[in-house]
Amino acid sequence: MSRRLADATSRFLAKRTPRRGFLTKTAVVGSALAVAPKDFVLKPGTAYAQVCNCNGSRCDCSQLCCDGYTEFCCTIYGTNGCPPGSLYGGWWRVSGSSYCGGSNRYYMDCHNPCGDCACGASGICSGSCNGTACGCALGSCRNRKAGCTHFRYGQCNRQMKCLGPIICRVVTCVAPWRLEPTCTTASRTDEATRNHNRACLSELSSPPTGELEMVDGRPGTIRLRGWAVDADTFGPVRINVYVNGNLITSAPADRSRPDVGAAYRSFGNDHGFDITIDSTTGTKEVCAEAVNEGGGNNQLLGCQIVRVSAGQPTGILEEVRTTAEGMEIRGWAVLPGDRDPVDVDLFVDDMHATSVTADRRRKDLATTLGTAGNKHGFKATLPLPEATSSEAATICARVTDPETGDEIPLGCLTTSLSGGTEPPHGAIDRIRGRANSIRVAGWALDPEGGDVEIVVLLNGRARLREPARSPRPDVAAIHPAAVDRGGFDFKFRADPGEHHVCVYAVGSDRVDGPMLGCATVTVG
Repeated sequence: MSRRLADATSRFLAKRTPRRGFLTKTAVVGSALAVAPKDFVLKPGTAYAQVCNCNGSRCDCSQLCCDGYTEFCCTIYGTNGCPPGSLYGGWWRVSGSSYCGGSNRYYMDCHNPCGDCACGASGICSGSCNGTACGCALGSCRNRKAGCTHFRYGQCNRQMKCLGPIICRVVTCVAPWRLEPTCTTASRTDEATRNHNRACLSELSSPPTGELEMVDGRPGTIRLRGWAVDADTFGPVRINVYVNGNLITSAPADRSRPDVGAAYRSFGNDHGFDITIDSTTGTKEVCAEAVNEGGGNNQLLGCQIVRVSAGQPTGILEEVRTTAEGMEIRGWAVLPGDRDPVDVDLFVDDMHATSVTADRRRKDLATTLGTAGNKHGFKATLPLPEATSSEAATICARVTDPETGDEIPLGCLTTSLSGGTEPPHGAIDRIRGRANSIRVAGWALDPEGGDVEIVVLLNGRARLREPARSPRPDVAAIHPAAVDRGGFDFKFRADPGEHHVCVYAVGSDRVDGPMLGCATVTVG
């Protein structure tokens, strides 16, 4: 009679209950039949009432041991994972869990194998096959049961036809198929377990691991590189960056790092970070920490002391022309971020001729120089060389880096001493490295009115040769003789890494021309 009653009850529940509820309730009925078959069949009451003694334990029905669920592994074994020798048998989830920052939370069942025991169509063998006892975990009514539930969701280790009852459960914010390769993505839910939790779960939340590998102080910026992974998530870990103890920015560690992927295979490659922040000049302590996705303490990845300089002086020798008074020279120079003027040394045919202070107002520099202001132009007139048989003179301009003492070239221009054809002149607005490319922009004019070609050398080799024909009204305003053209803005592909870029202006009737400027750029 009890078999027929159990079958009838199962059919009734199957029509009115979702799959997990049905399986749970039939498991309760099965447990009632196993524990108290005579009372369940002959006496009024529910199946749950018959198992409220918690499989032989004298616990109050309101205590955890009687709520029908299995205890977490961390309570019993001190680790949030299946104990040695056991296997994952399946999983379910709850959505929008507060314990996982609003994401899914997953519960994974651990089973002992059945050994030589058979299990039939149920896939679950008796606990006696492998010595799995049934009772309150650690013998306490304050813990959920362990080894009592003969049930299997079946998404994990499907090659194992038979597993024993559930001995404990693992909880994680990471999808089960990422933690256990044998698990499938077939989803089951049990929202009733939304608030199931134990203190040991947060206590065992693993802190991130990683390394701050490099901190580089550059002119006006600081660059950090490293990696981080967190056992609580397979997604990118957020990196907090501190300068002199102040939080400056937070960015994800989501750059490809195959070496990290090789060391942490289940996490994949995308756990590197490469962060650049703006900085004032001076000595800085830079620290990076990985944010603990599991809600515990963040992990300090390291700190380094760096020096941020104002940067190398920059500028351009824009124009040299021969007049009755001599050789007129003009250009600009600046120490990035510094409003104080710098001195420019002028050379004629490699001989030092004079020094001039770059303190003239130049309205066109306001946009180019930003906070440095626009009083950084220079202008000088040098006498024509005496007793020379040469028909031309080469003028070069240089500034001295106040930090390193290095001489920084601003360019060289050749002028005709007899008033003949003058070479082109111009200026660089920017040379910048981008993702897989380099951009160069500026202007160049031919005093004779012809076209000017821009030649770009990449690491000493010609990479681009294009005419400068874009409108530049600002240039025409400063050089009235120029037509409204002469601008250029070119972008070309380049491999990641550091590259040396030089830009030259070549007149239509020349095979070479003056250098407008050079820069070392980094391509991401």
